[in-house]
Amino acid sequence: MTTLILTVGLIIVFATLTWLMFRNDNFGFGMLTTSVCALATIVALAFAGMIVFIVPSEINTFELHKKYIEIYDTDALQNAGLIKNKIELNQWLYKAQFNREQFGEWSYYPSVVLELEPIE
Repeated sequence: MTTLILTVGLIIVFATLTWLMFRNDNFGFGMLTTSVCALATIVALAFAGMIVFIVPSEINTFELHKKYIEIYDTDALQNAGLIKNKIELNQWLYKAQFNREQFGEWSYYPSVVLELEPIE
């Protein structure tokens, strides 16, 4: 959430700097600061897109695979594939929970990640 607020703030600063630069015909320092702000805004928008689209999809995928693995009755051949999938999903979960615990609100993982349980 904090990243989204930062992104909106950067967009506002970028728009203001661009408006001031063209209003005052100051293309020296104004161009430099506007360019730096534009680059920061592009990076922030990339993270915002990740927060809005990719992370919820990863959480949904984890939950669906977890349900499938927990109810699926396997034979010996398919068991190895499910164990590999289980390990990969649990690794993603541990990484996401660690990221959220370390960076708090600055993490791009929502707090819902902390409530997820690993696949048994």
